[in-house]
Amino acid sequence: MPYFYSASWGYVRNRKLAPTASTVHWGGDKSPKEVHLPLTLDEYCNPWLTPKTLLGRNQDQVVWRYERERILRASPHPDPGFMLWEYNDDGKLVSTKPQSESRGIVDTAQLLMVHQVWIYLVDYTLVVAFPENVLKEGSVEAALSMGGSDLEPLTVKRTLYTFSAFINLLEMSVLSGLSESPLRLFQKSIVGVAEQVEAYFKGQSPEDQVTAATDEKEYFRIISDIREELSMILSVAHQQEEVWEELKTQLQLLYYIDIDSDVTQRMSATTDYLQKPTKRIERLDKDAERVQALIPQILDLKRSYVAMKESHWTAVTGVAILGFTVVTIIFTPLLFVVALLAVPGDTLLMGKHDHKHWFITKVTVATEFVTLAVTAAIVVVAYLSFKAKTNWKPVSVSWWKQKLEALWHSDAPKAEKARPGLRPPDIGPPDGTDAAAAARKRRGLKQPDLEEGQGPAV
Repeated sequence: MPYFYSASWGYVRNRKLAPTASTVHWGGDKSPKEVHLPLTLDEYCNPWLTPKTLLGRNQDQVVWRYERERILRASPHPDPGFMLWEYNDDGKLVSTKPQSESRGIVDTAQLLMVHQVWIYLVDYTLVVAFPENVLKEGSVEAALSMGGSDLEPLTVKRTLYTFSAFINLLEMSVLSGLSESPLRLFQKSIVGVAEQVEAYFKGQSPEDQVTAATDEKEYFRIISDIREELSMILSVAHQQEEVWEELKTQLQLLYYIDIDSDVTQRMSATTDYLQKPTKRIERLDKDAERVQALIPQILDLKRSYVAMKESHWTAVTGVAILGFTVVTIIFTPLLFVVALLAVPGDTLLMGKHDHKHWFITKVTVATEFVTLAVTAAIVVVAYLSFKAKTNWKPVSVSWWKQKLEALWHSDAPKAEKARPGLRPPDIGPPDGTDAAAAARKRRGLKQPDLEEGQGPAV
């Protein structure tokens, strides 16, 4: 059955296989090396990856990264390969680049490991095998020594209690050197990334947000790695559940006589406990998913800001070009005319135009008409382009016609005009009728008696 454990980075780098003979030889080496090496979380769940890839993934493990940062913060020997975060004088979250590294301090950081505990049945005698260093854990040692010494055969109760202790290692407060339980470290890592993303976004002005998305890519990589490792832990927890259910079934069939109420209660409690880390891992994954979804939202906000800024500058540039074009088209012919008028008249009247004293007038008028025509064409083209790119709709000709007719037929004095923004009162007769016809129409209408039986005054 797989179980979770931790080991230092120095141990992982220097682990080696020992010959089988030196391990199984009775009374031989007092500290035999492992026949089956303890594997890191990535090595156990991804055995098909190359050693180079696994080495990089081990150096980026969530538990080791958290432990390494904790050790380096409390150490005078910083690490250039690890990014530390701190708040500057302006309250912004910035990263620091340390200058040196202490290999001894880094080697003490713990990694999350996955090892195996075996159970054998030899002539109806239960035999449990596991690494010797696990005996440092108080719960495992207490379960193994329950009801007898190490030299006595294991009972069903001791076996079940031992396997239950291995299952509980995932949420132990102290796991072979870890400052907190692994799941607690994952929770703190998720909260840390969320705080960094929030501080990074709030600490920037819109101008700073148009820079390259290198920080966002790093945040996305970290939170994706957290979710991936949570899924690997969940898969190991499911394997533990499968082995535990099979172990219960086999022991109940073979040793049903030795199963008392205490054993039954422990089996039920362990079965219920296996659901607890599974649900907790799922909650952590949902929290990490929410943080992961926040990073693309920040990138979308940056992209929207950049698009709006580019659109604004495009509009400003278009207006500037249009104004420059109009001014150039208008003033270039005018400069020509001014220069033409500055030429002495005797020079222009020489030759075939000598008898046409109105030659200057013709040139001036023709130049102005050409200028107006070209200017009108440019304005029409600019207007059509602007209309095609925007939702702006000009006022129709009929609307202007109605306004002009209303002003033409209005008899209201200028002093009684409505204030700006208010609709003027309808004083004059309707359009298309004269005042006499309107008066006859008003006299022909009958009104009910309102006061003392009197009709409307005529």
